Amino acid sequence: MLITPNGESANNIDPVMAMAIWSRVLLEEGRDIYRMGMGKPTYPLVPIAPETALSYWCDLTLRTRLASATLSVFGAMSYCFPENQCLTSQLGSCLKFLLPVVDYGDPQGELSAREKMAEALSRWYRVDIQAENVLFTVGGSSGIRISCEVVNKISTVGTVLTTAPYYTLYKDAITRTGKIFGIPIMSSSKWTLTAEALEKAIKTVYERDGKYPVGLLFCDPNNPLGTMLDREELLKIAEVLSRYPDIIVILDEAYAEMRLNGERLSLFSLANADLQKRIILLRSATKALSASGERMAVAVTLSPMLMNKLIAEHVSVNGHAPISLQMPFAESMNALALAERHPMISYYERKVRLVERRLARMGVTVFESHKTTATFYVIANLKDFIGTPFSQSANRAIKKQEDSRLIESDEEIAYHLLFDYGLMVCPLSYFGPSKQLGYVRITCSLSETELTKAMDLLETALNGARMYIIDKKYQLVFGADLSSKENTDVSTVNKMLNVLNAVEREQREDIYKVRYGKNPSDVLIKFFANRYPKNSRYLSNLVP
Repeated sequence: MLITPNGESANNIDPVMAMAIWSRVLLEEGRDIYRMGMGKPTYPLVPIAPETALSYWCDLTLRTRLASATLSVFGAMSYCFPENQCLTSQLGSCLKFLLPVVDYGDPQGELSAREKMAEALSRWYRVDIQAENVLFTVGGSSGIRISCEVVNKISTVGTVLTTAPYYTLYKDAITRTGKIFGIPIMSSSKWTLTAEALEKAIKTVYERDGKYPVGLLFCDPNNPLGTMLDREELLKIAEVLSRYPDIIVILDEAYAEMRLNGERLSLFSLANADLQKRIILLRSATKALSASGERMAVAVTLSPMLMNKLIAEHVSVNGHAPISLQMPFAESMNALALAERHPMISYYERKVRLVERRLARMGVTVFESHKTTATFYVIANLKDFIGTPFSQSANRAIKKQEDSRLIESDEEIAYHLLFDYGLMVCPLSYFGPSKQLGYVRITCSLSETELTKAMDLLETALNGARMYIIDKKYQLVFGADLSSKENTDVSTVNKMLNVLNAVEREQREDIYKVRYGKNPSDVLIKFFANRYPKNSRYLSNLVP
């Protein structure tokens, strides 16, 4: 059971946030923690965002100081001339001119900010987007939630499709008022949604529920898998969706700027006019603008009906987005639409490829053909940790039964690495897949020096886990302990495992002998005798 640092159950906390809390606690205790478990951007913030925000607050500061001085002057004059009604009227006029307050804003967002955002997004998508098509939300998570609420309230409660694995907040947002159906995408060659899988899911839901899904929510590029759709598949998906006119599409493009090939592809741009009006497009400042904590985001739709419903839901949840952040976000998006994005793409791609190379050397890539094509995420297969001893210190976070001291899931792998090695990685099961796969998501946004140190630590941890497995398997084969305590490089450890696994796979020795022309025990003894020539266990008379 996962618990919080104060000893309470963490069942009602987003698991990624719970892990972030534990990593913060360890940092406060003086530990070095490599935080690769959250989508934390590190590319410099677009300068125009703080500049615009500073201009807003400087202007407001000047007006409030003038207003305070005016109140002081008029207060003194009123004291001297208490019967002068003209003074009260003049004071009101001065304060009205200065506007020294932040009033309630437009629930949809200030018009000037919406106009600037519409200009930026029109340029990005090459679609005519107007101010009335833009709604400023309080972060991307708010946009996801209100969009799902709208989809499920348009008709009777139905099913919303999403790609699986999916971003952790999708399930909560969908199931508040509807049902979720995950379309498995890790079985596809590119780990992306396909038109074929989409249509199959639509028909499956119809056969199960007697009605078609009410919505499709997916992110492109994909979180957590770090993949993206290409033009050909997007066109096919658009064609499928055109045949189901009642399905509303929530298109989450939080990582739109992080396609590593630099393209600007989007279903929103490629869709026909009918499908475009059924799309709710979500964009945020979280990743490309490196402004996660400011919660700047927008929802865009060309449908007046959808916009009215989105505004109503947004008002009920948030009222309106902070006024001071709307224009900085709009100006930044406009600058981003015009700017050269290759420096940012190159910045993250170098980090991603560094991690991929190190994981390949360790032999923990999920499959060799997969490479991250977007975002800064890499998936690693750490199933070799399953069945090895669980960190005693990690019992602070995960309470295990007394008779179960071995790692059993990707979550336990992650907490084992966090507490014993200072590595924060994210279990892929938090996004839907089975815990027993042993997959984790690694965020590649630290400096290259930090990533190298983190990969060194992971390799050390992995070698330790594999040597534990080797000892156990060797004992099964020979009935004796190997008990090798020396440092072993990853290549040699892999060779040891391959030899032992080869023996384990063969149920009968005569099958092995027919296939390889020698006894498996001979192969093992020679291998370990060569590896440990000074070990008395491998006397020369034991080697045939």
